[in-house]
Amino acid sequence: MKKYRNIAAVGMMAALMMTAGCGGSAGKPAQTEKPAGSAAESLSEETEAAQTEAETSTEENEAAETENEAATEDFSAAYAAYREVLASRGDELSAVTWQNEYGYGWEDDASTRYGLEPVALVNICGDATPELIFTATQTQYSAELNIYTYADGEAKCIFSDDEWDIQVAGGTRYCLFQTEDDDTLYAYTSMGDEYWEYKYFTLTPGDDGQLVQGKTYMLSTQPSEDYEDMIEEYSLDGQGISEDEFKAGMNPVLNNMRTIVLCSNIDTQQMYENSMKADYLAMDVQTALGLLGGKKAVDPADISEENLFEALADRFSFASGAGGWSTELMINDDGSFTGDYHDSDMGDMGDDYPNGTIYVCKFSGRFGDVKKVNDTTYSMHLQEISLENEVGDEWIEDDVRYVASEPYGLENADEIMVYLEGTPTADLPEEFLNWIAMPRAWGENIPEVLPCQGLYNVAAQEGFSGE
Repeated sequence: MKKYRNIAAVGMMAALMMTAGCGGSAGKPAQTEKPAGSAAESLSEETEAAQTEAETSTEENEAAETENEAATEDFSAAYAAYREVLASRGDELSAVTWQNEYGYGWEDDASTRYGLEPVALVNICGDATPELIFTATQTQYSAELNIYTYADGEAKCIFSDDEWDIQVAGGTRYCLFQTEDDDTLYAYTSMGDEYWEYKYFTLTPGDDGQLVQGKTYMLSTQPSEDYEDMIEEYSLDGQGISEDEFKAGMNPVLNNMRTIVLCSNIDTQQMYENSMKADYLAMDVQTALGLLGGKKAVDPADISEENLFEALADRFSFASGAGGWSTELMINDDGSFTGDYHDSDMGDMGDDYPNGTIYVCKFSGRFGDVKKVNDTTYSMHLQEISLENEVGDEWIEDDVRYVASEPYGLENADEIMVYLEGTPTADLPEEFLNWIAMPRAWGENIPEVLPCQGLYNVAAQEGFSGE
């Protein structure tokens, strides 16, 4: 235990090579870790062992590289699966906004880099296909981190932490990154108020292909009894180590950053300085959807009745921001669309469905008869719609009762108003603004112009916001 007047959360984590792919039926068993008492030495031995193993399997590696090069030619199936995952999360992807409220001495530079960009695509499993990483929230105070890989023809979640980023006390800071050495995914997190914990660890595949937390270095700080000093304690996997061992295990990785995968505001100068030298992969939701096979951007000045559908957002969401319900709508370039409504009522239980009730509606159809109203407003009509299940049908699956419902948001729809980004909100129906203001938590602070695209079901007075 040592005392310092200033907290210097320096250091970085130990290099821990990934030894298995992700998403398969089983990865390699984790190596037995050595006692934390000689942290730097044990890490050095692990690195040398990994290098020796690599040298003895050169032919196997070359064959794998050849196979991977062929596989990189087409990620379309994986990207389509990832796009469905993102689209299913709706406004939850862009709702993690509280990190922008914090600031530090370098905030002007950092704010231009670490904005609302909750999605990244990066290879962390050693094969050719990149993984999908994103944050999302349903609660407005706790955001989850999710990592998906593509295996066996589908997107599979290989890591999920629903309390990754918490808006309590002093809040959470985090940074996911890779180094120049390999594709290992490293994580830095900090959280606290009067007492702080700074953690550095890897996310590595376990026996079942799921990512698990690997070696974990931690710096814990707390004030002395007279509040004149800060007491710092260092540990590796819960066992105390010295400051020198802490730095020896972590600094080489921190100083070798290659890529920032996802990042919130950073609260240590060392992390900040090294991260600003690295490439930055995170992107906003719309950019991610486009990269994964979404629509190409259309210059607002070129939007017309003929290409309106091409210019619309990849998805629109109808929700209140409270409760477990939403309707997601995806419109194609030809005006055809698909959608999904769901509303969970876990308290509505029975002997045959102890896990509650979910009201659902999967639907598809087509919009048409587009007319320009003004430079930022168009009108279109619902020409056809069909439901996957008849309203009122019920079935039980996995101890949950499902009830087929109406396509909430498009019920009784005929004329649909389309409001483009930049539409003056003073010109918009109050009912439309009420709907999109709730999930965006505008309250009485309605912006002067619409910051997104919107759809308004005139008959039902219901509004969708585009992402």
